[in-house]
Amino acid sequence: MSGRSRLSVRRARAGDVAGVAAMRRALLAEHADDRIFGRLRRDVGRRNLGAVRAALSQDDRLVLVAAAGAALVGTLECAVARNHALLTSEHVGYLSAVYVRPSARGRGVLTRMVSMAERWCRARRLTELRLHTGANNPLSNVVWERLGFAVAEHTRLRAIA
Repeated sequence: MSGRSRLSVRRARAGDVAGVAAMRRALLAEHADDRIFGRLRRDVGRRNLGAVRAALSQDDRLVLVAAAGAALVGTLECAVARNHALLTSEHVGYLSAVYVRPSARGRGVLTRMVSMAERWCRARRLTELRLHTGANNPLSNVVWERLGFAVAEHTRLRAIA
């Protein structure tokens, strides 16, 4: 992202499917050694495109893209997720598939996308945002903490087969 390129954040459109899917693949490639996300299906490319198309068509999902000029440099998905039945909030906002291209990191791209997702959640009367990050990703965890996200739980994995 050059210093001259103006950053914009907007809702993804049908014409963005390939670009969003490419950024999701880049995200997965960065986490190839992750105990969960490192186990990709052989047809991940086809499934990835289908997942992006599906997300764009759902009313309870927001897919954002950040662009520097004509180049897509970031993406974020926010979904309305059902909370545990015994908790006070029936639904929460859940962030996933968050990616900023390395050349655009540290320039406010993620902050702008999270702000837009937060506004979208508030408009739906959601009171919190949640996300999961990898335990072996200290940089990501620091960034999310700087954006005001605190650790609330840990996901544990045990293979049984």
